[in-house]
Amino acid sequence: MADITITCPHCQAESRVSEYAAALVACPSCGRPVPKPDRLRPAGLQIKAASDDKQQPLAAVGAISATRFSDLRQRQETRRRQYRFSRRMESVTAWLVFALLLGLLLGWQQASRSDPRLLQAYLTTRWLLVGATWLAVLGAAFADNKLQGLLCLFVPAYMIYFALNRMDYYLLRCLFFAALCTLVTEYHFFPDHALLDLVQQQIQSWIQAGHRWITSLGREPV
Repeated sequence: MADITITCPHCQAESRVSEYAAALVACPSCGRPVPKPDRLRPAGLQIKAASDDKQQPLAAVGAISATRFSDLRQRQETRRRQYRFSRRMESVTAWLVFALLLGLLLGWQQASRSDPRLLQAYLTTRWLLVGATWLAVLGAAFADNKLQGLLCLFVPAYMIYFALNRMDYYLLRCLFFAALCTLVTEYHFFPDHALLDLVQQQIQSWIQAGHRWITSLGREPV
């Protein structure tokens, strides 16, 4: 409950009365009736109407929103065009690298047929190129998904599928297929040193060794 301060017009004495008191209250000093003043609204609670020049019509708000939306769409479309252009340039660069690398390796194979030193240098470089490409594709598969990495590690045919359809790195994809095409052409230039044939023979020897080990476990000791 708030109090009101009143001043007696007769004796100038001040006193505090309740805001719910009667319209006439007795002065505690002289006893004469003193009218209670009306309680005024606090200045901080007064609501000031906005002037007409500061009010913004709804049509203008809608126009501003439409302009912002149009700018956003334009920026998104610009980013899409830049992304498509960069991907197209990456693809063109990767295929150029593929053509140059494959041509270089095929020419090296052709020259190695008549020069043992070039053949030995090619065989060493081939192991380095194939090993680095295999590790790079395997790393990309594991980065994509652990299951993808395990399939590429234990299923060589799936690695070819992954490099052809699932891998997003155009340059690495072209390097992988340049190395693969080079391994296939080795059957024509020097079949005795073909890496795919050597790998196949090694896998067969591992299978035969595993079969002999399993067979030896089943035999009863003498």
